[in-house]
Amino acid sequence: MGIILIVILVLWISFKFQAFLQKIKGNVGNQKRRDCDFKAIQQLKKLGFTLLQQNPKLHSYLLVESLREEISITPDLIMEKDGLEWIIEVKSGDEENLRASNRRQLLEYKTHAPSMGVGFYFVDRQKWLPIEFPLLRKAPKSIQLHRNQFSWNTFLGGGLFTMTLILLLYTLY
Repeated sequence: MGIILIVILVLWISFKFQAFLQKIKGNVGNQKRRDCDFKAIQQLKKLGFTLLQQNPKLHSYLLVESLREEISITPDLIMEKDGLEWIIEVKSGDEENLRASNRRQLLEYKTHAPSMGVGFYFVDRQKWLPIEFPLLRKAPKSIQLHRNQFSWNTFLGGGLFTMTLILLLYTLY
């Protein structure tokens, strides 16, 4: 019985110790993010930006099977420059990382706040990188005509081929 109590006590202590380490690790990560955001704000102010909000919670919604689903998004910064508001994601590290998850994050911001610009600020390189999603704008007429032309060509070509095949088979039998 004593061994079971010792095992339970050791497991409980190790669980509490792991939770303590996770808390410390989380606090260090949060402090690093705050420091990074602070540096970005100072550097962006030198580029003519004005801070409007830091880590705001923006509310929006999605339609899931025609039902409204409330969501919230939390960008790093909302700043203004030359009359345009910008949603800015602050990134640290030496490389300009435009991996898919980062692009999707900005795309989500842009679709829920279409009147605002979106971009990255790379703190370590002190580089501002505005991002545009041209396909969110109305497609140019050339793309629309090509798509419609392709649909008609496929329809007419397929229909003429089918009719020719039917007539050929009818004349043979």
